[in-house]
Amino acid sequence: MSGGRDVSRTVFWSGFAALLYQVGWVKQLSVLMGNTAYTLTTILIAFMTGLALGSFLVRFTKTSKFLAIPGYIVIEILIGCYGISFLYLFQKVQGFYQFLFLDQQFSFATEITYQFLLCGLLIFFPTFLMGATLPLLSEFLYRKDSSFTEDFGRLYAVNSYGAFFGTIACGYFLLPMFGYQKTA
Repeated sequence: MSGGRDVSRTVFWSGFAALLYQVGWVKQLSVLMGNTAYTLTTILIAFMTGLALGSFLVRFTKTSKFLAIPGYIVIEILIGCYGISFLYLFQKVQGFYQFLFLDQQFSFATEITYQFLLCGLLIFFPTFLMGATLPLLSEFLYRKDSSFTEDFGRLYAVNSYGAFFGTIACGYFLLPMFGYQKTA
């Protein structure tokens, strides 16, 4: 594969971290929304929409070979910073949510809609960035070597394996042992 083992490692850990954050966000947002199907639905919609729109943006903005790697690096750094600052942001959203609902009597549908919007927006930005990472990297590798298209499936598989192991590690080991803050 063009780019070799370093690219594979990078893509593996990118997938690992992305799903580590997603599992952590599910746990954190279930504190606010409850451990319900609504929480999972909100996170999956925000996560998948963010991934799709981030990928869409990169795909339709012709990124030069020279901007792809610096863009990828900056985006990965921003995702990491957001993951680390998530608890702070979550506390602010939680405070706003409590202020909004403290003395109000909203219908169940209205309350769920507010939860969906607040929590969905909270995780949309980093997932939008996550959606841009693999297309940026593949754009760089394709422009470097046009035969890369044959190896893109392998690169995507490595990213998916990273996501799988990130989910397992976070859900079964890291969160129970260290909590969200140390895991992030």
